[in-house]
Amino acid sequence: NGNDNGNLTINGGVDASSAIVGRGIIGSASLGTHFHLDNLSGILAVEGVVNVSGSYNAGGAVFNKTNLGTGNTNANAIDAIFTDGSHALGFDSAGTLDLKGLGLITTDLASLHVVSGVLLGPIQ
Repeated sequence: NGNDNGNLTINGGVDASSAIVGRGIIGSASLGTHFHLDNLSGILAVEGVVNVSGSYNAGGAVFNKTNLGTGNTNANAIDAIFTDGSHALGFDSAGTLDLKGLGLITTDLASLHVVSGVLLGPIQ
């Protein structure tokens, strides 16, 4: 839901039914941290910049776009995953450790799909 300034490594790749989705950045050139992925068959959708280490095979990817910005159809679909109405979701409701927010996020992620190169899902 925010920036991931650390290293993110996914060995083995992302299959066609999986997604990596983010509202912020992944990796940081100024901090020397990177995103590393072997293969992408599913969805990689990030509103911010992704500092990729090397290259990855995305020949069969369902969706492979980063630095999407805000206020467009793709970004709105991403934002809807991490919000309930206009309220940002955490993993828990009001610090109760109930994981209700995480449940809402996973439900929204499950509805994410691509039509004609555009992300659709929890909002239309």
